[in-house]
Amino acid sequence: MNLTPENLEALVMAHRYLYYVLNTPIISDYEYNQLEHEAREVLPKSSPVHSAGSEANSSYSDYIRMLALQM
Repeated sequence: MNLTPENLEALVMAHRYLYYVLNTPIISDYEYNQLEHEAREVLPKSSPVHSAGSEANSSYSDYIRMLALQM
C-alpha cells in the first residue's frame, strides 16, 4: 500500500474501531495483520498502532470513528 504515514495510521485505527468497537470487520485478519505490520515499521513508537486495540469507543477520535463508518 502506498499511503502517507498519517493516512496509514488513520486506516489502521479505523479498522481497529470497526473490529473492536463495532464488531464488524471489513477485511480479513490476514489483511489487517499485513496493514498493521506495515504501519508498525514506518510509524514512530509514539503512534497508537504500537499499542493494543481497545473496545472503548472513547479510545478513538471523532475523525477515526467517522472514517471507519465511511469505509
